[in-house]
Amino acid sequence: MLYTKITATNPAEDWAEGYPIGNGRIGGMVLGHPLNERIALNHDLLWRRFWTCQDHETAGRIDEIRQLCLAGRWDEAHERVLDRIPLSSYALYLNPFVPFCDLGLFPDHRGNPVTDYRREIDLTTGCVTISYDVAGVRYRRTAFVSWPAGLMVVHLSASIAGHLSGEICLSRLPDPDCVVSGSARPGEVALEGRFEEGVRFAAVVRIIQNGGRLTGEQAERVLQQ
Repeated sequence: MLYTKITATNPAEDWAEGYPIGNGRIGGMVLGHPLNERIALNHDLLWRRFWTCQDHETAGRIDEIRQLCLAGRWDEAHERVLDRIPLSSYALYLNPFVPFCDLGLFPDHRGNPVTDYRREIDLTTGCVTISYDVAGVRYRRTAFVSWPAGLMVVHLSASIAGHLSGEICLSRLPDPDCVVSGSARPGEVALEGRFEEGVRFAAVVRIIQNGGRLTGEQAERVLQQ
């Protein structure tokens, strides 16, 4: 039997237990908490640029380093490498991939308990679905990333009209190398970031509602938290 779905009856306790969604360029880890959902976002083009390629003239030492390795003289080989490729007295550190930001969803369930929780990823569609009951209402959120559209979609619904409310925000963990600013208005939340070497990035959440009304919160909700 071919199993195409993975399910859990509890939210992920940390990032590694989240369910992934993505399209090869945009990605996210859905942790699935019913009261304070966190979807950790990333993008394959968001790399640090603080180190640029330089010619350290290592070719002349390759044979020497190889012979030291073959002789089991690993420490000496390592020292020869560091002699040629220094960076602030440490070994070469190439441009690292860095996290983008987090999308936060905070439903307002007025303190009522959550029951019949289910978290599921469909391996055939790439969709992650979170569902649960609160006070007789079945809530459901489905997340996926579209390759043709180049965006992430999170669909929120409730089994009874008029019972879906809460807050949405973008945030990023504190990073001394990155300055973050944000803005919010009805129907849209945005976050912008800039690393010290000049790399810039931005994320925008647009809310499309069916009925009800939208209100904007202060920009501070999207700053570093």
